Amino acid sequence: MKLALAVLSLAACAHAQPVDFTAQDLGLLPGAFGNVALGLNNLDEVVGWNQGPQTQLRAYVWRPGQGISELPPPPGFTESRANDISDTGYIVGGANTGLGTVWSAWRLYQGQYLILPQLPASCSGMMPNAVNNSGEMVGYICPDGGIGTPRAWYYSDATGLIDLTSLGMLTADDINNDGVVTGRSAAGPAYRWSLGTGIELIPFLPGYEDYAQGHAINASGAVAGRSVNAVPGTNAYRPFLSNGPGQAIDLGGISRSFAEGINAQGFVVGSSGTSSTPTRDAWVWTPALVTTRPIEVLVAGLELPASRGRDINNNNKVIASLTYPPHLTSGSVLLTPVAPLGCDSIDFNGDGLFPDNQDLTDFFSVFGGGACSTGSCGDLDFNNDGLFPDNADLEALLRVFGGGACG
Repeated sequence: MKLALAVLSLAACAHAQPVDFTAQDLGLLPGAFGNVALGLNNLDEVVGWNQGPQTQLRAYVWRPGQGISELPPPPGFTESRANDISDTGYIVGGANTGLGTVWSAWRLYQGQYLILPQLPASCSGMMPNAVNNSGEMVGYICPDGGIGTPRAWYYSDATGLIDLTSLGMLTADDINNDGVVTGRSAAGPAYRWSLGTGIELIPFLPGYEDYAQGHAINASGAVAGRSVNAVPGTNAYRPFLSNGPGQAIDLGGISRSFAEGINAQGFVVGSSGTSSTPTRDAWVWTPALVTTRPIEVLVAGLELPASRGRDINNNNKVIASLTYPPHLTSGSVLLTPVAPLGCDSIDFNGDGLFPDNQDLTDFFSVFGGGACSTGSCGDLDFNNDGLFPDNADLEALLRVFGGGACG
């Protein structure tokens, strides 16, 4: 199925400069040896799971100033993982009774667990993906890839469980505070859906029309995800951003790349890599940066590449992993941008002002391409048309001049 709708394209810059972040190590629970961070809220609180001792999975919450603490499994269960946390304190995850047993979906609020019933399905087990400030949840059946057909579901206290697959949705990946859900539709494209409005399909990116999946949705309903060409190749995935009906923007990327998180400002994080290491390189995208740019983490005087950019909150904090974490307790980190996110590429003189009169002066010193004819000024090619810099780039600079879009 192809949607005859407008698609915008922003080409990737092959020489995109990294964006620097500092790292807060999320640490480990006693006896654990691995940390996977999955959810982040606007209070900078993180949830996920630790592994250890042995194969045991243990849900945790990390809070600023308090560090990491374990979330004991719901009564009757021995293992647990936490997948998301809302600003109001709802936490959702899955629990089981050991390796190879069926997952049950849970919601924790004010110390009380709610265990969801199993929806009738050809395979067992339920896992939530996301929760909003009202406690509405979305998730999937068959979390361990068992024999049967995975199914998407929605839950609220008012409606109970709703089977979304019967309504045309194959996955349910995220939900915003207005109850709008995104994921992959049974028809193929990514979608937006809510109880009040039904399903709206998001157009494919050209050449990536096998299927698409919305992985994250923000407060205004903007969706970030991936559009897929199933034919094996370097660029099997392309990250997209849809700010409204009938629109999908290609966020670029020079290899397999997909978006996983979006905040209220429309800033997006994700990962790129190869078929064998698809989440190797974490990246960030903003309207000012124009293209996806790799995330680099400053640790003990070193610049380390980050992997698996999972989420970004309204404070522009990011949860990710470090490919090489020799100075950290765990590989999972909460990242803080060194400079106001989205503006480092136009702070030409490096004085920390984004952008100011001196940056404009520096821009005009090379305007027209005289000093950039050999391609040495790729950072000034804001619209990625290969002209360094021209009138279109000047317009991009003036849109954010004075810091209005960069505070």
